Amino acid sequence: MEKKFEKFIYLFYSMFLVIMTIIVNAGFHFSYSKNKNNEIEKSDMSYAYLGDGFTDSIFDKFAFQNQEKIFLDNHYASFYFKNLNANFGNNAHGTCNYVTIGMILSFYDTYWNDNFIPDVYDMKTNFESTIQNLADFEFQPFGIESPGIVFESNNLVSNLSMGQYYDVINQYSNQYFHLKLLQLSQSYFGKIKFDQSTESLGMTYSEMTISKIENGIPVILHANKQGNHAHSFVAYDYNKETDEIYVHTGWRREEVNTALTHVSLTELGYDHLLDATTIEPLKNHIHTDNYHSSSGANLCSCTYMFPQQARITSGNYRDTVPTFKWEALYKEKWNNINDTYFSFSILDSARKEVFSILKLEQRATRRLLLCLFKTKFGYISLLG
Repeated sequence: MEKKFEKFIYLFYSMFLVIMTIIVNAGFHFSYSKNKNNEIEKSDMSYAYLGDGFTDSIFDKFAFQNQEKIFLDNHYASFYFKNLNANFGNNAHGTCNYVTIGMILSFYDTYWNDNFIPDVYDMKTNFESTIQNLADFEFQPFGIESPGIVFESNNLVSNLSMGQYYDVINQYSNQYFHLKLLQLSQSYFGKIKFDQSTESLGMTYSEMTISKIENGIPVILHANKQGNHAHSFVAYDYNKETDEIYVHTGWRREEVNTALTHVSLTELGYDHLLDATTIEPLKNHIHTDNYHSSSGANLCSCTYMFPQQARITSGNYRDTVPTFKWEALYKEKWNNINDTYFSFSILDSARKEVFSILKLEQRATRRLLLCLFKTKFGYISLLG
């Protein structure tokens, strides 16, 4: 009974996200800000979705080229949204605000607590096991598809009148979380408020805080461009050198299994920011286990905290001190309450320890640690 009640509470909070109310409670903190100096008449806007021609040209320009690497690689949000290629809502009718809400909630459903979204809507990630011989446990690799929610097939939702789409929403809301959000909107507002030019959800923007993104907190960002083409994105990455914000567009071509997951607002041409909304959990992390290995292991996103391998970033073994960087999200918030650290060992070919460092990383300092130590190869630099 307690678990069912908790799931109801999470769904109730989801609805508050839909109507963009500032709310603080025992479990979450919602923050929302408006751009009062740059408000635009909502009835003049048209909302972007694949199939409107205008959005198709943008998608085709960027989605089929090599999308840029992530810049903030110390947080799970960057890896999650960059690799969220299939498991999110279908923006077939300009419902982009609901798509981004679903993406944010599915992010926290995997990142923080599996009760953000009822399990019936979950789309887990399955991957081939890469466990090493003699290893005690395995890791899910970086770069695999992110867990999320079930994508509604185009065969179900495309090329429908609004009346037909309403019927699909009511019939399939127990299978697709995106449709459930729309149904919740109908129950609260008396009608479903799509992002159409005459039925906007009414979001506006104040000041976009880069610090949220830099701290691993994704932001629902609403913006428009010349001609009053508006859209909602999930902003999650930032390039300091160019002062560029990178977003997940919520656009996906199902027939070629391609989504535009990492592109700058400047490239898209959305230069007028209207509103920003974030959600931050206040309770401690609970394992989610939304990654499923072919070995039978169920893994939580926090497994990414452990170093999987050391990647060389500069130098070599012969004449220059080599520098390695761990592939590990060790600065994430999963274990803020603990003073976690790593112990480092070098083994010979017989798996006998020849060198070790205890407490390579002190969590309390939250700083990168540069260690120099001497081996038979000379000095090696390890960048945590």
